Amino acid sequence: MGLPPLLNLLNEIKVKVDFFVTADVCEKYPDIIKEIINNGHNIGSHGLAHDLLWHKNYKQQYDELLLSTNIIEKYTGNRPFMFRAPAFSVTTNTLKILEKLNYSIDSSVMPGAIAKRFKGLLTIKSFKDAPRMPYHPSSKDAAKKGEMNILEVPLTENPIFLGAPFGAGALNLFGTEKMLCTLESIPEDYVIFLIHPWEIVNLGKYHPNLKQWVKDICSDNIQNYYDFFSKIKNNFEFANINDLIPVEK
Repeated sequence: MGLPPLLNLLNEIKVKVDFFVTADVCEKYPDIIKEIINNGHNIGSHGLAHDLLWHKNYKQQYDELLLSTNIIEKYTGNRPFMFRAPAFSVTTNTLKILEKLNYSIDSSVMPGAIAKRFKGLLTIKSFKDAPRMPYHPSSKDAAKKGEMNILEVPLTENPIFLGAPFGAGALNLFGTEKMLCTLESIPEDYVIFLIHPWEIVNLGKYHPNLKQWVKDICSDNIQNYYDFFSKIKNNFEFANINDLIPVEK
């Protein structure tokens, strides 16, 4: 439900973006994938079926990433070269496999994010001190600079919601003016604005038992997005991830 208004928005403001899609979405909705491509947008891989990667060993990840890459290539006509791990669950094994499968860009590191399990007692992964500009990661720690060939393009941390991305959910929660002010405070040279199509749907209307925070970050008020993007278009240049100039190792 959220994708048609999103595509209409992007067409109206004349912006081309990167869609990270899962292989199962390609199989279930091939016409939507064709529509994304026909509208001139890039498609990267978001994995097989939005399963987290943290708890999976090398072979499990390799099998999933190979299969999902082949499926996405089948339905798009192009082998994906960009990857974003579901829920930012990238590991060093993920990056090694992506290199082996000839991916050139990963955009899974969410600076400031800390993943915990067992009621917060066990830290699965911390990106607290990860670089905030594109870098070549270490084969021992995805959150540190190192010797790998793949380019990591970190997401943008929201200064008013630390550890979370700067994107549609925050726009729905905080409003246009506050997000515009927050945007000006971000020191990095680029900002990744993250949109999930379901964030452009009033999920509370269809699923009243959802947690309140989920309802708060979802809205079908598409005018918020028109207002936000119309205002920033005059001061910012829109680009795709692959337009960013790779940094030196």
